[in-house]
Amino acid sequence: GLPKSEDKPKLHDLSKKERRVKRRSEKESSDVRTDAIKLWEKLRRHDLTDESRSTILSQLTTLLKGNVLKLILKHDTARVVESFVKFGKFKERELVFKELTGQWVKLVQSKYAKFAVKGIFKYGTKEQRSIVMQSFYGYTRHLIKNKDAASVLETAYVSHANSAQRAALVSEFYGPQYSLTKNAESRPLPVVLDEDPSKRQPILQHLKDSLVPLAEKQSMQHSLVHKALLDFFTYARGEMRSEMIETVRESLVHILHTREGAQVTMHCLWHGTTKDRKVIVKTFKSFVKKVCMEEYGHGVMLAVFDSVDDTTLVSKALLSEVAESLDELAGDRFGRKVLHYLLESRGKSQCHPSMVEILRSGDGNVSSKKSADVRCKELRTTVSPPLLTYCTTHALDMARNKPQSQLLLATLEHALGDIRPVLEIVAEAAAQDFNEEHIVADECGHFLVKKLILQDQSRESGPWFSAMLLEQLASGFAFHWAQTNRGAFVVSSFLESAVESSVSRVYQELMPRLSELKKLSSPGANVLCKLVEKNIG
Repeated sequence: GLPKSEDKPKLHDLSKKERRVKRRSEKESSDVRTDAIKLWEKLRRHDLTDESRSTILSQLTTLLKGNVLKLILKHDTARVVESFVKFGKFKERELVFKELTGQWVKLVQSKYAKFAVKGIFKYGTKEQRSIVMQSFYGYTRHLIKNKDAASVLETAYVSHANSAQRAALVSEFYGPQYSLTKNAESRPLPVVLDEDPSKRQPILQHLKDSLVPLAEKQSMQHSLVHKALLDFFTYARGEMRSEMIETVRESLVHILHTREGAQVTMHCLWHGTTKDRKVIVKTFKSFVKKVCMEEYGHGVMLAVFDSVDDTTLVSKALLSEVAESLDELAGDRFGRKVLHYLLESRGKSQCHPSMVEILRSGDGNVSSKKSADVRCKELRTTVSPPLLTYCTTHALDMARNKPQSQLLLATLEHALGDIRPVLEIVAEAAAQDFNEEHIVADECGHFLVKKLILQDQSRESGPWFSAMLLEQLASGFAFHWAQTNRGAFVVSSFLESAVESSVSRVYQELMPRLSELKKLSSPGANVLCKLVEKNIG
């Protein structure tokens, strides 16, 4: 079992002599505590000189020697030891470390002592951290159930453990035979199962038995538990997996902020029943914006869009909150990925191949009956109106911001609805007098205008951006724009347009001035000259 503090003897059970000794000991201890706290009040000040701090540390060393264990368990002096570790050098930390060696498991369960243990992890040497880490071996499953100990385990696992130490801590969920001693070597689950496939069922059963009691506890929020859950879902199949999904489905929203937690949630979405999926999606209510803007959480949203056939549920529970948060999502790196996915699914330009590979793991699951195209179109139908409204309001700001201009382009290319109002706003801005502040002279703006002209190729029945823009541009604009490199590239896109009237208008303006064009030295002008000559042929 876990080491715990010994029960204090009751006063009436002691003899007179024992009571006298106890009172004297308590008085001495009280004097040490009082003096230690006074020194701590000085030590924690940030305006101390190095010399003053060194003097105080020296005085504290005298007081703490032989008393560290007593003081670290008291509410008022635990912070003294914590600061001693923080502000001290190797000598001071070594004093604390030596006096506490062998007590680490008991200390991390203390409401007060746990902070000093975290201090050893943060400020101690590599060897000290390793020894404290190894003291947890064999107790991990029990410690994770203790609120105070679990917070230390989380710090140790996430911030200080190497891969072997992490594997050692997680392996205790695999069965009693994997509760490691200090000298045992740990092996990740794939290695264990490759060596002996017959262990698969007992290990998974023990994993399940260990994890089920944690599902409704605060323990579910810890990364170590997320890793154990991921190990389970990676290898579990059939009824065992289904039972675990039902157990954890209401807690998933609280674990998807970590890499492993997000992947666990994806497994539950892919392999859960229609009812499981409904419960999971509903738990996201009021957290949608936060999840969409998380590094790992946003991937869970993509998995929802990929697998949940009930698009009415997804629209009401999730997309309604997406629509209310478009400003924040459009301005966030991960939020934009969610919006792009709603518009163009696994489009290569915005969905990274590593994310596509993860999402493909859920393709072809038993519970998803609709075709991906139908599901995507239904979600796009819901998100298009608010996105188009947002783009209409913010078109010019988005045009000058590189990542947001990409979202604007994706919306105009894939959204279902009337895109004319947005195109008109951009065309009006591009038709203004050409100067250094012009949208075509802007690094992002000229790229947007160019792409919008080229997008005409995919809009067979219009509206055509190139035609809208040319209607507002005075004769002679093409040569004027071509004086700048960016302007020349935009003019080139007119000649590559699928709209014949646009090609004809620009060609007629430039053909008589081809000799002047050739005198321009920019890369854009060179491309433009070649296109004009090509049209001659």
